[in-house]
Amino acid sequence: MRKNYIALAALLAALAVACGKKAEKVLETGNAAAGDKGYTYAVTVEKMQFHWRLDGGLLRVKLKAPVQGWLAAGFDPERGMLGSNMMVGYLEGGRAVVTDQHGTDPKLHRKDIDLGGTDDLRETWGRQDAAGTEIGFTLPLETGDKLDKPLRPEAVVLMLAYGTTNEMAKQHVFWGKARLNLRTGAYETTMIRREE
Repeated sequence: MRKNYIALAALLAALAVACGKKAEKVLETGNAAAGDKGYTYAVTVEKMQFHWRLDGGLLRVKLKAPVQGWLAAGFDPERGMLGSNMMVGYLEGGRAVVTDQHGTDPKLHRKDIDLGGTDDLRETWGRQDAAGTEIGFTLPLETGDKLDKPLRPEAVVLMLAYGTTNEMAKQHVFWGKARLNLRTGAYETTMIRREE
């Protein structure tokens, strides 16, 4: 029996090398909790929460973190932030500023509209109090934007990040990554970085 496990582990490692990707260590697995009112599920990665609800061809999202700064969620990156469809939001003068962005490099992202793409976010909102920041948005699963990959609800790679100011030029102090099934709530947390 032990030989079978060793052989399977060796095969999986060889496949990961052959595909040019390093296997990520799974830190936590589970089923998402019930989301806040209006959301089906919620996953917490360290101190940051991702609440969601599928609504036909739309994904409704609420991000929460105990910071007075920007919050971000990204979907299906290739490496780092490269190729990801990202939503970044913060509050400015009590008004939510939420933008649709694209990972142009493993460590960089820019607004879709600055790259010839489209801003596909709907129903954006936000609030901030002493407990932290909340940002919300609705996103089509298939945007039609050349910069965005269609979201496959059964297998989404999610990135979460936040900063402690509203200055987007300031790098995140937290970054986490998970794999989600948006339909069932099953998840695996695969990476967490803190810069605090």
